[in-house]
Amino acid sequence: MSRIEVNLYWCKLRLIKYGLLKEAQEVEDIGLKGKKKLGADEGEGEGLSEDDDMNNIIEQRRHFVLKSLKSVKNKADVHAVESEAACEARKLILKEFHGAVVRSRKCANCKGYVDLLARRT
Repeated sequence: MSRIEVNLYWCKLRLIKYGLLKEAQEVEDIGLKGKKKLGADEGEGEGLSEDDDMNNIIEQRRHFVLKSLKSVKNKADVHAVESEAACEARKLILKEFHGAVVRSRKCANCKGYVDLLARRT
């Protein structure tokens, strides 16, 4: 799983922790807009490197999360929201995360293969 995917799950879980479900959906759009721009830049040949693009998207998401958390007026009332909708959204995101972790046998960071059935002795 790549850093950008891990960052997406981190952002979504952090927003859901404070009950910001609408903002958690909007975080996904930040990555989609960035991917569309990346595809357009590659055609021109004057784009940034892939690593710079990833860092840019991650930074945009972090900024959006911080801005959303600051918009919450009284954090004492919202801290650790336990609504049914927030719990369901959290379960769904964790399920997606666990599925994404075991989806690929190749590490996105080091490109090494992972043996999921290997036992540690």
